[in-house]
Amino acid sequence: MGNLLAMEGYLNASAEFSWQEHNVIWKSERRYHDFAPGNGFNASCEYPRMWGQDGYPVGPDILSQQKGCKDSEFDQ
Repeated sequence: MGNLLAMEGYLNASAEFSWQEHNVIWKSERRYHDFAPGNGFNASCEYPRMWGQDGYPVGPDILSQQKGCKDSEFDQ
């Protein structure tokens, strides 16, 4: 894929991790023709099971931060 998209506020830098995710912006007038990213929010999405560095499922301190996700074609 070409370098056409960026995270808002991180045009030429790595975006820091956020459970709330970042808004996506186009870096130029060029576009992908097979999909269109969006910044809508899906309050009912469910995250997959996740495990911590110790190999055990993550606890409520992590799970409580997982509230919705961006509504996009990359929603897993």
